[in-house]
Amino acid sequence: MDRKDFIKIVGASCMGAIVPLGISSCSPVHYVTASLDKNKLVVAKSEFIGIKKEDEFTRTFIVIESPTLQFPIAVYRHSDDNYTALWTECTHQNCEVKPNENLLTCPCHGSEFDVNGEVLEGPAESDLKMFEISTDNDNIYVHIV
Repeated sequence: MDRKDFIKIVGASCMGAIVPLGISSCSPVHYVTASLDKNKLVVAKSEFIGIKKEDEFTRTFIVIESPTLQFPIAVYRHSDDNYTALWTECTHQNCEVKPNENLLTCPCHGSEFDVNGEVLEGPAESDLKMFEISTDNDNIYVHIV
């Protein structure tokens, strides 16, 4: 093998090791800041609409952050008026679970929860805290009381 072929092979191998790391760190999570109205967080339903390469798509979930909250709240969209709001604090040892399209995963000990907050995989034994939701034509209201 000559030097040029060696460099191509080693370079391709290095890129193969680096690129997946870069891809896995890309996050499809859409973070929003909700306004607080009395004991409700208010989020526009339009936050679930995204645009990628000029094509509109509907997000499966969003994550609400607020300076008044210790943990974010993951809101999953099941239909136009059916949403689930979950506290992202793991019930095992209080780590912040990471939401994705199909489940929420605890990076500390590997617990997994479905999009309704139910435990799929331990060590957590209790479901995630769920918040009551109400909606109107334009907004989603997460009742945080």
